[in-house]
Amino acid sequence: MERFKMIVMLGDKKVAAHLVAETGKGEMATIISGKERVWKGYVMSKNGEARQIITISEYPENHFHEFERDKVLTTSLEEFSSVIKEQRNAVDIDDLKKDLKAYFAHNEEGRSLVVEGKLPVPGEGFELELIKAIPQGIIPSQLIVYVNLRPPAGEWDRVLLRQSVKYEQKEAIDHIESVMLRCNQQNRYIIELPVAQ
Repeated sequence: MERFKMIVMLGDKKVAAHLVAETGKGEMATIISGKERVWKGYVMSKNGEARQIITISEYPENHFHEFERDKVLTTSLEEFSSVIKEQRNAVDIDDLKKDLKAYFAHNEEGRSLVVEGKLPVPGEGFELELIKAIPQGIIPSQLIVYVNLRPPAGEWDRVLLRQSVKYEQKEAIDHIESVMLRCNQQNRYIIELPVAQ
């Protein structure tokens, strides 16, 4: 199940709302590529109750059609569609940090900087690789590492998974105090990790 926070307009009043994705079969589920998706928008009241305000069908992918709407809802279908497309693979950075760590390792070959843990991939068959950014940024104590995401050949099911990944560097590490992981594909995010001594 995927939920996306957004702001909608009911008349001239802004209210907090979220969207929930369902499969064409009706059960709550992560989006599956190639099958009809139904997006339902809800307004959340202060006491925690939810009221449905819009229903949007997405099929084929990135083609949106609304078939239910609260008569006082003024947010356009284009705005809802934009939120769905931009945030369908949204990730929780704080949650990701729990599965990642950067530290200095000591072994017979000497000292090295290690970054390891789990990162999200949008489907089965994707490959993850951590690559040192060239050039680096303007902060000498920060190492920038790109998250390279390679999709599988052919079609793939869209389901958010976590995949193990590891990066190790032995040269020019004495001055490094933090590591910035940057992903510019699919699930876009930036994660900064302090390096444990």
